[in-house]
Amino acid sequence: MCFVCSYRSTKPKSADADHLKASSSPSQALHPYIVRSPGQSGGGSRRSRKLYEEIAGNGQGLNDEGTLSYAPISLGLDASNPSRFRYPLTPPEVKFRIGVISDLDAESADPSDPGKWLSYLREGNLYIQQDKLDPSKTNISVEWDESAIHVIKSGLAYSGRGMELSTLNVFNGRLFSCDDRTGVIYELVRDGSLEIIPTPWAILADGNYTGGSFKCEWATVKDGDFYVGGNGRDLVTPEGKIIKNSKFVKRITAHGEVTHLDWAENFDKMATALNIHFPGFVVHEAAGWSDILDKWMFMPRYVSSEKFDINALRHSGSNVVLMADEHFDNVQVGHIGQVIPTHGFSGFKWIPGTNDQLVVALKSLEVENKQQTYIMAFDLRGNVLLPETKISDQKFEGIEFI
Repeated sequence: MCFVCSYRSTKPKSADADHLKASSSPSQALHPYIVRSPGQSGGGSRRSRKLYEEIAGNGQGLNDEGTLSYAPISLGLDASNPSRFRYPLTPPEVKFRIGVISDLDAESADPSDPGKWLSYLREGNLYIQQDKLDPSKTNISVEWDESAIHVIKSGLAYSGRGMELSTLNVFNGRLFSCDDRTGVIYELVRDGSLEIIPTPWAILADGNYTGGSFKCEWATVKDGDFYVGGNGRDLVTPEGKIIKNSKFVKRITAHGEVTHLDWAENFDKMATALNIHFPGFVVHEAAGWSDILDKWMFMPRYVSSEKFDINALRHSGSNVVLMADEHFDNVQVGHIGQVIPTHGFSGFKWIPGTNDQLVVALKSLEVENKQQTYIMAFDLRGNVLLPETKISDQKFEGIEFI
């Protein structure tokens, strides 16, 4: 898999630029992504000025203050110029705060509090040392805070089930998660160090506002709106009627206004790229839009050319990565890691500050009454940077940088 050849670099959005901006205070350390110009505080040797000019000339983009608005995490040896060596010798390590959220299915019912359902938000740190000379040697690791597991409770349910949270996203500076049982999008509000209050923000109806609850499985932010999608699989009633409600996507403004988008054609284009045709199926639970790449990326949980069967479903796990332009006119297919039939992608995020070239993802297992969650990381060249590593005997489906 190598999607990097189709990568199109654009200047980060203003929010990202603000995040990457170096402090103007000399007493504060520079952000590791930023290289100051020689004319700024800190001066710079002839070598640093030359390096600055070379980087600036590569189209990274200077802002009005003369600071690179985007630069690599580590400036390593240029393969085309062996005389330039890495300095410092050890790439800097960058730490990000991450969170994952659980979808426990029927186990979400709180045994100690009848009439309540619960989910867990687990926090930890993701560490990255990016090797620009040899990307396959980039080091990514995760450490979890065993004491920072938040219990999130709600009394909202649909048909006796609730709080089966499948997504985790930062949108407009707030943290949201969608319950795939009720179709409720919650804003997760901290109340103290461990308690989190789930505040209903939007309720999503199924299909084209046809009633019932929307089974939300993935979410992303695009052009200032919040997109929440279904799994893209056709449902067939006992009478043979095909229901396409799971092929709808909800576009939600910052004010909570919902537009129902029929994405059947887009989902079908992705299935066709995989040579999957009905009654075969593709189930999506991990998707995102990249402003930097100007592309959609989908990582299906299940892919099968056979007719849907719940038992066979659990053994059709996928290692597929799909990249598509905005209108899905060009869908590229890649694979990452090995196929483990019981493991499928349930969520991912691009790692900030990497030009959306590095990805951290969750894979879930559901077999009979057994649940497990694994985390992995890779780059768009196909290098696995963190092999699948088990993080829980419960099912976590949403991941976010918090």
